[in-house]
Amino acid sequence: MDKLGKIEALFERACQGPTPIFHVGENVIAEIAARESIRLTPLSFVAGLSAAAAAIALFYAINGWMTLSGSVADYFDPAVLDALL
Repeated sequence: MDKLGKIEALFERACQGPTPIFHVGENVIAEIAARESIRLTPLSFVAGLSAAAAAIALFYAINGWMTLSGSVADYFDPAVLDALL
C-alpha cells in the first residue's frame, strides 16, 4: 500500500470507533473564574487608600458647601426677611 492508502485505512478505522467525550466544561469554568478573580498588587492598596482619602475629602467638602449655601438660603426665608424689614 502506498502512503495515501494507509492514511485512508486509518481514517476509516477511526470513523468506525466511538467518539471520545471530553469533560471540558469544568475546566473552562475554572479558567474563567481564575481570569475574573481580583489580584491584589501593591498599587491596589495605594489605590484603595487614595479612594478612602478622596471620600473623606468629599465628605468635608459637601459639609462645607452645605454650611455656606445654607446661610445664603436663609436670606430668602420669609421669616428672616420679615425680621430684617
